Amino acid sequence: MPLRGSGLSVTFFVRSYGFDLVWFWSILRGFDVMRVTDFVTLVPNWGTLFSADLHAHFRPVPEEISQFIATELLTSSATIEGAAEADDELSRLKAAAAAGQPKAQHYLAALYSTGSGGVEHNWPEAIALYHKAAEQGLPIAQNNLGFLYATGQGVAVDPLQAYKWFQLAYHGGYQEAGPNLELLAKHLTPAQRQQAEGMALAQLKRQ
Repeated sequence: MPLRGSGLSVTFFVRSYGFDLVWFWSILRGFDVMRVTDFVTLVPNWGTLFSADLHAHFRPVPEEISQFIATELLTSSATIEGAAEADDELSRLKAAAAAGQPKAQHYLAALYSTGSGGVEHNWPEAIALYHKAAEQGLPIAQNNLGFLYATGQGVAVDPLQAYKWFQLAYHGGYQEAGPNLELLAKHLTPAQRQQAEGMALAQLKRQ
């Protein structure tokens, strides 16, 4: 089944991931000729073009976080230091995020990005946590990070990074990333889509 909006099929992506180094190297060699001015619709308000149409999930309901803590965090066979001993859910979430638990990092990032759940709005913390969760392969965090790069919230607008994270999220099974890819693809040149696909492949190799 093809990845929506990318022109790259899942089977080809996986086959490339399986050490199709010739293809990967050909992409890397083209990085130095890409220019920001090549974007099809690069305008001062580029990021606002998508804010109403892209799909993301930034505001988990308290019950969602409570369920995660009760059913996944505290029942995990690998006990996270400090999580079980903490007095409240936010402290448990922070302990798990600090220990590298990707879902905890995602939930805490969502709280920081919205200033909810007992924490103050903090973009640097949110972006750092989203990156940590996304780099561990959590699809919903990858999609949210792509949204932030596409719209310029908390980070500078970067369409290639946005496309990269949307593609990884969709490849990881997060279906909402498919329409995001499709929309973003309309505003990138074929060369830029190829570059972003190469960036996604390189990230996938590091996970």
